[in-house]
Amino acid sequence: MKKILTLLVILSTLSCSKNDDTEISLLTYEIFRDNLHAQMDYSTIVNHFGEPTKNIGSGLLIYVYELSDSTKVLIGHDGRIVVYARHLDKDDKIINVIID
Repeated sequence: MKKILTLLVILSTLSCSKNDDTEISLLTYEIFRDNLHAQMDYSTIVNHFGEPTKNIGSGLLIYVYELSDSTKVLIGHDGRIVVYARHLDKDDKIINVIID
């Protein structure tokens, strides 16, 4: 009985812990399509979608979000507003333009 109780406590703790990988895996193209707007600043983007996986920009900030289906969303940001947002496939080819 003691072993079962210990196992339940461990499983409960693991299921309640917050993991950035889990958050990333829940992101979908539809979430960005329906919620990303050109007037968003960086903090608003992070509040809606979490921290980007990486920033690959130089001059223009380019935030990369890896999605649950192994595609990505790239958000080009000039420090004030979203300049563009693209949905890319696994080969980095544009599938959808979210903001142009």
